[in-house]
This record gives sequence, structure tokens and C-alpha cells, in this order.
Amino acid sequence: MKKTLFPILLLLLFVAVFSGCGYIYVPKPDDTNLEFWITQKVEIDDFDGYVEKVGWFGANEFYGTGYLPTLDDDGFQVDPDQCVKYLVTSYPDYSSHNLAVTQIFISDPDVTVYGLSLFSSAEQITAVMKKFSYKIQAYDGVISATKSNVSFVFNISKSIQISASVTNKYGIIY
Repeated sequence: MKKTLFPILLLLLFVAVFSGCGYIYVPKPDDTNLEFWITQKVEIDDFDGYVEKVGWFGANEFYGTGYLPTLDDDGFQVDPDQCVKYLVTSYPDYSSHNLAVTQIFISDPDVTVYGLSLFSSAEQITAVMKKFSYKIQAYDGVISATKSNVSFVFNISKSIQISASVTNKYGIIY
């Protein structure tokens, strides 16, 4: 009896300790043309050759391939009208040593997510996101789809923003 009880207790302890880690992985869909995906574990080296958007503390933001910012009169980067940007932070907590893509901003109508683009209708967005069990809220041309700690915000014909919540259990201030 004791020989079978020990492995079970060990397994329960392992599950209790590591279930609190909070790393929610969202599988990358086949029908997207994004280079990286939300919650995808990455290393900064994965972005070699990408243009970095400067100005972040505790994060790094990179433009997708082919999107180049311009500079305004004060030397600050200005996003192109159409672009994709990837925000990389520690994940699932700001104190974690793992890096992941925790935000994706899309303003390029040629980019698709679950087969949806900037010009998908509210009905199409709602149907597709419900199919993947997202909770939907709609208001003034904006559709929000949320599941667990991941949210998609479709600002119809303007942008799509995908975000993964990051905890801050030690109150890190940047």
C-alpha cells in the first residue's frame, strides 16, 4: 500500500506546485501568416534582423519583417500605416526567466488570424471566435474575444490586438 501511495502523493505535489505556474499556451493556428504567435516562448536572438521599437522598459517590441518605422522631426519612431508589432516580456510573470510574445498589434489588412482580417465582418469575427470558445463582447465597432488570460480586440477595419495577461506577483516596477 505504501509503495503505491508514495508515487501518487509525489504526482499530486508536482501538480500542485506546477499548476500555479500559469503558463497558458495558445496553439498557433494554421491559417495565420504571422511570424510569431501569442504566448510563444522566444529568445531575443529570435528577433535578430528585426527592427526594434525603442522606448520600452522591461519589454522589447519588434516590427514584423518588412515593416519599417520612419522618424519624426524629434527623432522618434513613427509606425507605418500598416504593420505588425510583437511585444516580448517575461511570462507568465514579470519575474519569470521565460520570455514570450505577450502582445501582437496588427494594422495590415493582409495579415490573417484564424482566417480573419481587419476587414472581416462583426458576424464573421463572432462566429469564428465562438467556435474557439472565446467569450465575446461587442461595442461601437470593437469586438473583444477573451479566453483564460488571452484576449483579441478587433477594431474593425483599423487593427487587431492580441494580448496575454502577465502577472506581477512581486510588484516589479519598470
